Amino acid sequence: MKTKRIQILGLLLVTFILLSCKSHNEIIKKYKSLPAHAVSKVLEKYDAKNEKYSLLIFTSGFADENVKIANDTILFNGLLKSDKSMGLSKIFRVNNLYNVIIKDYTNNQSIKLRKSKLAKYKYCYIRKNVGIHENESKLYTVIYSDSLRGFR
Repeated sequence: MKTKRIQILGLLLVTFILLSCKSHNEIIKKYKSLPAHAVSKVLEKYDAKNEKYSLLIFTSGFADENVKIANDTILFNGLLKSDKSMGLSKIFRVNNLYNVIIKDYTNNQSIKLRKSKLAKYKYCYIRKNVGIHENESKLYTVIYSDSLRGFR
């Protein structure tokens, strides 16, 4: 009986460790923001002026990755490709009342963005690290910010 308890505890510990592993790094960063009129235009374009919305901005490193993005509904299900001249792929408006799940089928990876974190920051930048940092231990970097940065 004691051996069975130890096995169950061991299995629970391994499960906890595996579930706590992330496929991404998280950073909070302040960028030099675009001028107020440019920020206003972007927020208006994506109907994201209300504080319950954030913008999810996929930046560099994506090369036709098959990705599904879900918030309160499925926001996107298709291929993401970064424009190398701009360092930008796609922008989505997300509702801060719900978590965001990003499933990258090409690399068999998932990212969960928690609603509590999204509600604190207006912009969430997601970068794929392939070819950017050779010693990068995670496939993605998620950067939360309250500033809308410009792209090349």
